[in-house]
Amino acid sequence: MEAFWQYSQVLSGLLSGALLVEEAGGRISDTHGRPWSFTSRDFLATASALHAASVEVLSTIA
Repeated sequence: MEAFWQYSQVLSGLLSGALLVEEAGGRISDTHGRPWSFTSRDFLATASALHAASVEVLSTIA
């Protein structure tokens, strides 16, 4: 998987996946590129090389 995103209330069930992505060298943020937290309204996990392009596309949708 190179990218995953979710809109709506982000559940804590994403925490383990976020840890795996970061440990593998990927990037985690919200769809606007801001740091992700439990209060974020959306979630984006990507390969590092795709993060900027993913934020560019997804930030215009949400």
